[in-house]
Amino acid sequence: MKTSIFLTLVFLSGLVMSAQICNPNIVNNWKNDRYEYNNNGTVTDTLTKLMWKRCPEGTRGIKCSKGRAPEVTWKRALRVAEKRKFAGYKDWRLPNIKELASLVKRSCYNPSINKRLFPNMPAGFFWASSPSFRDEQHKAFQLNFSNGVERERIRHDKTSKVLLVRLGQ
Repeated sequence: MKTSIFLTLVFLSGLVMSAQICNPNIVNNWKNDRYEYNNNGTVTDTLTKLMWKRCPEGTRGIKCSKGRAPEVTWKRALRVAEKRKFAGYKDWRLPNIKELASLVKRSCYNPSINKRLFPNMPAGFFWASSPSFRDEQHKAFQLNFSNGVERERIRHDKTSKVLLVRLGQ
Protein backbone atom coordinates (compact mmCIF):
# COMPACT_ATOMS: atom_id res chain seq x y z
CA MET A 1 0.00 0.00 0.00
CA LYS A 2 2.74 2.47 1.00
CA THR A 3 4.73 1.50 -2.08
CA SER A 4 1.83 2.16 -4.45
CA ILE A 5 1.10 5.55 -2.85
CA PHE A 6 4.79 6.45 -3.10
CA LEU A 7 4.98 5.42 -6.77
CA THR A 8 1.81 7.39 -7.54
CA LEU A 9 3.27 10.50 -5.91
CA VAL A 10 6.55 10.09 -7.81
CA PHE A 11 4.63 9.72 -11.09
CA LEU A 12 2.44 12.77 -10.39
CA SER A 13 5.42 14.90 -9.35
CA GLY A 14 7.10 13.97 -12.64
CA LEU A 15 4.06 15.24 -14.54
CA VAL A 16 4.09 18.50 -12.62
CA MET A 17 7.82 18.95 -13.12
CA SER A 18 7.51 18.45 -16.88
CA ALA A 19 4.70 21.00 -17.28
CA GLN A 20 5.43 24.40 -18.78
CA ILE A 21 5.68 27.04 -16.04
CA CYS A 22 4.72 30.64 -16.87
CA ASN A 23 4.91 33.85 -14.86
CA PRO A 24 1.60 35.74 -15.19
CA ASN A 25 3.37 39.01 -14.27
CA ILE A 26 5.39 39.02 -17.50
CA VAL A 27 3.61 40.23 -20.64
CA ASN A 28 3.00 37.37 -23.07
CA ASN A 29 4.02 38.55 -26.56
CA TRP A 30 3.96 35.00 -27.91
CA LYS A 31 0.23 34.33 -27.93
CA ASN A 32 -1.27 31.89 -30.39
CA ASP A 33 -2.64 34.67 -32.63
CA ARG A 34 0.91 35.88 -33.35
CA TYR A 35 1.42 32.71 -35.38
CA GLU A 36 -0.27 31.16 -38.39
CA TYR A 37 -0.38 27.39 -38.42
CA ASN A 38 -0.05 26.51 -42.11
CA ASN A 39 -1.33 22.89 -42.03
CA ASN A 40 1.82 21.70 -43.82
CA GLY A 41 4.20 21.27 -40.90
CA THR A 42 5.14 24.95 -40.82
CA VAL A 43 4.30 27.94 -38.64
CA THR A 44 4.56 31.57 -39.76
CA ASP A 45 5.40 34.23 -37.19
CA THR A 46 3.29 37.21 -38.32
CA LEU A 47 5.49 39.62 -36.35
CA THR A 48 8.84 38.63 -37.89
CA LYS A 49 7.43 37.23 -41.18
CA LEU A 50 9.55 34.11 -40.71
CA MET A 51 8.26 30.64 -41.56
CA TRP A 52 9.48 27.94 -39.20
CA LYS A 53 9.57 24.23 -39.65
CA ARG A 54 7.34 23.24 -36.75
CA CYS A 55 9.32 20.15 -35.76
CA PRO A 56 13.06 20.07 -35.09
CA GLU A 57 15.06 18.11 -37.66
CA GLY A 58 14.70 14.39 -37.09
CA THR A 59 11.18 14.64 -35.64
CA ARG A 60 7.86 14.58 -37.45
CA GLY A 61 4.13 14.15 -37.00
CA ILE A 62 1.31 16.43 -35.85
CA LYS A 63 2.83 16.70 -32.38
CA CYS A 64 6.46 16.29 -33.50
CA SER A 65 6.52 13.14 -31.39
CA LYS A 66 7.81 10.68 -34.01
CA GLY A 67 11.54 10.21 -34.40
CA ARG A 68 14.17 12.03 -32.38
CA ALA A 69 16.15 15.21 -32.85
CA PRO A 70 19.81 14.20 -33.30
CA GLU A 71 22.65 16.48 -32.34
CA VAL A 72 25.03 17.45 -35.14
CA THR A 73 28.02 19.73 -35.57
CA TRP A 74 27.47 23.31 -36.76
CA LYS A 75 28.90 22.54 -40.21
CA ARG A 76 26.58 19.53 -40.56
CA ALA A 77 23.61 21.68 -39.43
CA LEU A 78 24.37 24.18 -42.20
CA ARG A 79 24.52 21.33 -44.77
CA VAL A 80 21.25 19.81 -43.52
CA ALA A 81 19.52 23.18 -43.94
CA GLU A 82 21.00 23.75 -47.39
CA LYS A 83 19.71 20.40 -48.68
CA ARG A 84 16.32 20.33 -46.93
CA LYS A 85 13.18 20.29 -49.05
CA PHE A 86 10.01 20.51 -46.99
CA ALA A 87 6.39 21.65 -47.49
CA GLY A 88 7.13 22.58 -51.11
CA TYR A 89 10.06 24.87 -50.25
CA LYS A 90 13.77 24.38 -50.75
CA ASP A 91 15.12 27.63 -49.26
CA TRP A 92 15.33 26.43 -45.64
CA ARG A 93 18.26 27.64 -43.60
CA LEU A 94 19.71 27.69 -40.12
CA PRO A 95 18.34 30.77 -38.28
CA ASN A 96 20.66 33.42 -36.90
CA ILE A 97 20.68 33.89 -33.12
CA LYS A 98 18.24 36.85 -33.18
CA GLU A 99 15.75 34.86 -35.27
CA LEU A 100 16.05 31.84 -32.99
CA ALA A 101 15.68 34.04 -29.90
CA SER A 102 12.53 35.61 -31.39
CA LEU A 103 10.74 32.33 -30.58
CA VAL A 104 11.68 32.42 -26.90
CA LYS A 105 8.64 32.95 -24.71
CA ARG A 106 10.32 34.96 -21.93
CA SER A 107 7.39 34.52 -19.55
CA CYS A 108 7.75 30.71 -19.50
CA TYR A 109 10.25 27.92 -19.11
CA ASN A 110 10.24 24.16 -19.49
CA PRO A 111 9.89 24.99 -22.40
CA SER A 112 10.26 28.69 -23.15
CA ILE A 113 8.43 28.55 -26.49
CA ASN A 114 4.78 28.53 -27.59
CA LYS A 115 4.04 24.92 -26.70
CA ARG A 116 0.83 24.68 -28.71
CA LEU A 117 2.50 25.61 -32.01
CA PHE A 118 5.89 24.02 -31.29
CA PRO A 119 4.91 20.86 -29.38
CA ASN A 120 7.38 18.44 -27.84
CA MET A 121 10.34 20.81 -28.24
CA PRO A 122 13.20 18.68 -26.96
CA ALA A 123 15.41 19.89 -24.15
CA GLY A 124 18.88 20.98 -25.10
CA PHE A 125 20.57 23.52 -27.30
CA PHE A 126 19.84 24.41 -30.94
CA TRP A 127 22.40 25.82 -33.38
CA ALA A 128 22.16 29.33 -34.79
CA SER A 129 23.96 30.24 -38.01
CA SER A 130 25.62 33.16 -36.20
CA PRO A 131 29.34 32.74 -35.63
CA SER A 132 30.69 34.30 -32.46
CA PHE A 133 32.03 37.83 -32.76
CA ARG A 134 34.95 36.59 -30.62
CA ASP A 135 35.86 34.00 -33.21
CA GLU A 136 39.36 33.16 -32.04
CA GLN A 137 38.11 29.69 -31.06
CA HIS A 138 35.73 29.27 -34.01
CA LYS A 139 32.55 29.40 -31.96
CA ALA A 140 28.90 29.79 -32.94
CA PHE A 141 25.79 30.64 -30.94
CA GLN A 142 23.27 28.17 -29.56
CA LEU A 143 19.92 28.61 -27.80
CA ASN A 144 18.16 26.33 -25.32
CA PHE A 145 14.35 26.33 -25.57
CA SER A 146 14.03 24.81 -22.10
CA ASN A 147 14.92 28.14 -20.52
CA GLY A 148 15.80 30.63 -23.29
CA VAL A 149 19.53 30.67 -22.48
CA GLU A 150 22.03 31.52 -25.23
CA ARG A 151 25.66 30.44 -25.31
CA GLU A 152 28.67 30.17 -27.61
CA ARG A 153 30.22 26.79 -28.41
CA ILE A 154 33.12 25.58 -30.52
CA ARG A 155 31.46 24.78 -33.82
CA HIS A 156 33.74 22.12 -35.30
CA ASP A 157 33.47 19.45 -32.59
CA LYS A 158 30.44 20.32 -30.42
CA THR A 159 26.96 19.14 -31.37
CA SER A 160 23.45 20.51 -31.01
CA LYS A 161 19.93 20.17 -32.45
CA VAL A 162 18.53 21.90 -35.56
CA LEU A 163 15.36 23.95 -36.16
CA LEU A 164 14.97 25.41 -39.67
CA VAL A 165 13.53 28.69 -40.90
CA ARG A 166 12.86 30.52 -44.16
CA LEU A 167 11.57 33.94 -45.06
CA GLY A 168 7.80 33.61 -45.41
CA GLN A 169 6.06 35.26 -48.37
